[in-house]
Amino acid sequence: MKINSLKDALRAAAKESRKNLSKEDRQILNTLILGQFCKTFSCKGLKISIYLSMPDQLEIDTFPWIEKLEKDNEIFVPITHFETLTMSHWKYNIGDSLMLNRYGIPEPTKCQKSITPLHFDMVIVPLLAADAQGNRLGYGKGFYDRFLIQCREDVIKVGLNFFEPIEHIPTETTDIPLNFLVSPTRCYPF
Repeated sequence: MKINSLKDALRAAAKESRKNLSKEDRQILNTLILGQFCKTFSCKGLKISIYLSMPDQLEIDTFPWIEKLEKDNEIFVPITHFETLTMSHWKYNIGDSLMLNRYGIPEPTKCQKSITPLHFDMVIVPLLAADAQGNRLGYGKGFYDRFLIQCREDVIKVGLNFFEPIEHIPTETTDIPLNFLVSPTRCYPF
């Protein structure tokens, strides 16, 4: 089976696992994951990129994270540019106006201040699954891999998942691994 077929099968399984969680389960797990993150990381004075959760993908709700992190850090969220398959990052504060783009991704309606990838200290990355080596399975468009390759070598790449790491995700040379995966039970360093 080719690598893309394997990844597609893993994506389908991960999406199905999310669907099997109730709304209450997701809320409980979200709180546990945030707790694990706070036990592991002391974030002060950082420039942090964090994705805004897509409601229809049943992702971890990042709005409580932003609310907690924005007190001591600068928070930036991505805007996707599908015509160039790139992202730009814009300053965001809880309460700023958002709209869903044509793919259901929340994005700010007013862009206050942008930042280049080299200025980030931490990037909180969306994913469908991660493996025991820190490889991340995203949605398949490569936005984050293209963005992360532009970041500083020492940027901290953190994935969030309702589930523990799986055994193996097939990788390509363009795939950028995580430094940490935060699950409901622990934070895995890689």
